[in-house]
Amino acid sequence: MTVFNFFKPYQYATVAAGASGTIFLLKVPAGHKAYIQRTGNNWFQNTYFEWKVDGEIVEKVERMIAPVPAAKPENPPIIAVDSIEWIAYNNSDSSLTFEVLQDGIFQEER
Repeated sequence: MTVFNFFKPYQYATVAAGASGTIFLLKVPAGHKAYIQRTGNNWFQNTYFEWKVDGEIVEKVERMIAPVPAAKPENPPIIAVDSIEWIAYNNSDSSLTFEVLQDGIFQEER
């Protein structure tokens, strides 16, 4: 059984004032499942994220779950079969740089 770590577990992007944008996107390789083991993000006033797994909203995130360098363990891990995505909505009057860390492993399905 093949097991390997997420590629690019830390992703970031700048979102203009009044706009939205994808901050984190990870596609699950065919024939595998993803196990999200740690979650971290930054957060700003007048902003929020939509955290999606397999196209479904896991949470509307209006807070810092944990700082990126000290990401929170997910116990049990959150399982994805297609994709993991974080979209930031910036309702502030400034451009902001959003950060997300989703760390974990891919495991081959049998």
